[in-house]
Amino acid sequence: MIRLRPQLAYEKSKDRALGVSVRIEQPGRVLLTDPQQKQQARVFECDIALDSSDPLQPDHADQAKVFNSVGQQVVDHAQQGFNCCLCAYGQTGTGKTHTLHGEWSSAEGRGLFPRIAAGLLARLDEIRAEGALVRVQASFVEIYNNRLNDLLAPADSNWTPGVKGTDRRLQIHTHPAIGVYVDHLSQIPVQSLKDVARLMAIGDRMRRTATTSMNQRSSRSHTIFSLKLEVRNDGSAASGSRMSNVQVVDLAGRENEQTSECVGERFRELTFINRSLFQLANCVYALSAGNREHVPFRNSKLTMLLSESFQRNSRTYLLATLTPSASGFEENLLTCRFLESTGWITTQPVVNSFDSEKLTAQIQDEISMMRQQLGFAAMNQDGLPESAQLKSRLHLLNYLSGSLRPKAATDKPLAEDISMATSERERAQRELIADACQCVSKSLDSAVIGLDRLNAAHADVASSLGKAETQLSAIEDVVRELLPSLVLSPAKPPSPQRDSEEQVRLPPVSGTAARHMPCKAGVSVTIEVPDIVFE
Repeated sequence: MIRLRPQLAYEKSKDRALGVSVRIEQPGRVLLTDPQQKQQARVFECDIALDSSDPLQPDHADQAKVFNSVGQQVVDHAQQGFNCCLCAYGQTGTGKTHTLHGEWSSAEGRGLFPRIAAGLLARLDEIRAEGALVRVQASFVEIYNNRLNDLLAPADSNWTPGVKGTDRRLQIHTHPAIGVYVDHLSQIPVQSLKDVARLMAIGDRMRRTATTSMNQRSSRSHTIFSLKLEVRNDGSAASGSRMSNVQVVDLAGRENEQTSECVGERFRELTFINRSLFQLANCVYALSAGNREHVPFRNSKLTMLLSESFQRNSRTYLLATLTPSASGFEENLLTCRFLESTGWITTQPVVNSFDSEKLTAQIQDEISMMRQQLGFAAMNQDGLPESAQLKSRLHLLNYLSGSLRPKAATDKPLAEDISMATSERERAQRELIADACQCVSKSLDSAVIGLDRLNAAHADVASSLGKAETQLSAIEDVVRELLPSLVLSPAKPPSPQRDSEEQVRLPPVSGTAARHMPCKAGVSVTIEVPDIVFE
């Protein structure tokens, strides 16, 4: 689906003479024209093309029309047990976040995701009223500079990075039945749209945003909000148990370093954003070419998380946003080309007819079998090594049967949650800074010790060189005394053996401890030269 946003005020004043570069023709045709080149318009086909550029037009697409076009399908498929993914793609400032989220507090201004969540939770309430057991869990993950951050993680979690048993860093795993999942990611139970809005507000407060020349509140990271659904019947209903996962992916906008005028940390973020989107484009190209065996999903965290949605068990919807501005023609062209290449990709969505209890029992059996094969009687309590496969199954078991936060924890007012999240974020930042200062202090102490050792070694070397210089001076005095007594024959060149007896050779500084110097006068001189070792 393609959505064309309205032209902004500064774009109207800047591009008044050039006009617009995008025109929408129903039902699914997009025409791109370069106002500066005045070439023939390029036509792109899509399933749904929505024009939101002019509210006065009769075919204007508001938030409700966008939901009716795509969101209703997501609700229907998710409650049936299909995995669904809604992904927004486009240049920064073209309205991706507005289309996905909009204004949660306004019934008319709500975007796709709040309407999907409201419709889905209403369907699940009807299923729950029929006697089925329903569980809904929410998670919110951020990919910032190719690092995963849990936007719903409590700040008082007691863990130490790198320490076994306490390390809770987010790790990506894959299971044939579950698909891609993130270990140690918070799973918060929700029952109403108010709960989802509260979590969304907390996560939105935590995510990275900044002001650029292209956008007042530009997303500096990719975010994925997931709703994991599980429906288990009590025996009275006809259908079986099923699970599904609904993902809403808000990709950071593609940026041009010249137009966005980013410097410093903003430029570093821009580099990571464009790199991850480039890797996603490579995966889409490989899938569209039919080469499914060599898809580079592992080149970035973003593509790893989206591998299941773009290749396997998922009903995936791609939303591309465009700007009518004439200066945005090149970026619009790249967006439409990316959207066109995804039209050749096919997935294999199936109903997930299983529940977590059965999967938990199956995984526990696999773990017990692996322990027996490895000769373990208990789960690594003695510090014994674990196989990679056993670790993966243990991660999956924690993912499926992890402890859930009580419902009472979600009954706080939204403003209280936001202020609490802010204070927790500040406290976490202070603790992070304190840990960093402590690490720097230890490094400086180690550097001081190393410098003292280097100074001591330097003093030893200087002392040894001084002794060597004194002994070399003594050698020179002895040589001066021996020179008058040396008789050399100029008529006949000396033989090699005689040469060794008639000439006096100075010993090198480094070498054996004692050197013997024969001479024709019959005087032998033995000089002690200390061995000098440099590190």
